[in-house]
Amino acid sequence: MAAVTRYTADGVVMARSLVDRLSSAADECFIRAEQGIDMVEGSAVAVSEATWTAVKKQQITGIEVETTQNAVLRKIQGESLALQRGGCQESPVNN
Repeated sequence: MAAVTRYTADGVVMARSLVDRLSSAADECFIRAEQGIDMVEGSAVAVSEATWTAVKKQQITGIEVETTQNAVLRKIQGESLALQRGGCQESPVNN
């Protein structure tokens, strides 16, 4: 069995993942994690940065975002649980 590669997502990557605007390299890491091949992790600081960006700046990579802290946390938690199960849940940030 191949070793699992662990990646750490920073606040920028987490924010960009909320609006499906990852670079091709980062997207590949997330795809491999969704398939259960590798693992993508993020710190509490990265989650806080992504949440602040979505709620306070209301824009991620030029895409307007209208959301709440709880909606962002649910989205990140949903992605985290999906990655742990080896699947992906698609849901919009705009709640």
